[in-house]
Amino acid sequence: MRNPVRSEIIRLLGERGALSFSELRESLPKMSVGTLYYHLEVLRGLVEQDKQRRYRLTEEGVRVFREMLRVEDRLKPIEHLISAPAGLIYVVLAIFSLRPILLDASYRPKVYYPFAILSILISSFVSYSARRTQIGMFFVKAPFKDFLLYFGAAFLNVLAMFLVVDLVLTLVFKFRGGDGSLFVTFALANLMLSLYPLVKLIMISLLAEVIPMIDMLALIAAHSWTLVIVTYGICYSKRMRIDKAIISSLALMYANVLLLFFTGLVSF
Repeated sequence: MRNPVRSEIIRLLGERGALSFSELRESLPKMSVGTLYYHLEVLRGLVEQDKQRRYRLTEEGVRVFREMLRVEDRLKPIEHLISAPAGLIYVVLAIFSLRPILLDASYRPKVYYPFAILSILISSFVSYSARRTQIGMFFVKAPFKDFLLYFGAAFLNVLAMFLVVDLVLTLVFKFRGGDGSLFVTFALANLMLSLYPLVKLIMISLLAEVIPMIDMLALIAAHSWTLVIVTYGICYSKRMRIDKAIISSLALMYANVLLLFFTGLVSF
């Protein structure tokens, strides 16, 4: 997409979903009505109108938008490597957030389904060893001992979080599609969350006790890592702006806390 105006139109519709003509005009204040109509006409095939006469991306338009994101994500490391410190920070953040993986998963999620199942399997083994099971983004004491039940509980937990977030984003924000990559996101987040019980197991194995300070730091690190992964996963899967994705991931955690509190599984 060489024309910067048309690239911006694709970006607006990709990030914000369907927009009316007036909403597009507000986002492109320097453009005349005639010019905007001209560019929308040129973009026919990538942009279409729904029943409410709002403009939205076609399937081909979504593919172009995702390819734009992929290209930009490849170029960012090159831009940042102009200065070594910035390049190092970018690499660290990319590894921490799993951005390259999540971005690629939004483009071809089926490739990552085996990794999603493997992630659930590994987190199940950690839960089985710690005798803890997940409810949302938190661990509670497990009422069972069979490994298959731990695996089933972990799979259902990932599925439940995926379905809840997907439903809310579809109904509230009107962001559709990207279901496969969103499921992969929660499977990977589930694995990173297992860092917390894993650290507890290591402490008990080496020290025969749990050190409160290390336990608290592990809890904060695991939840922070999980929130970052969920945020970027929502951003890429649903083509949302990062600010909305942050709000969505934080809302999921707060709703999770309230659920555990009112069911009596945790107390404060």
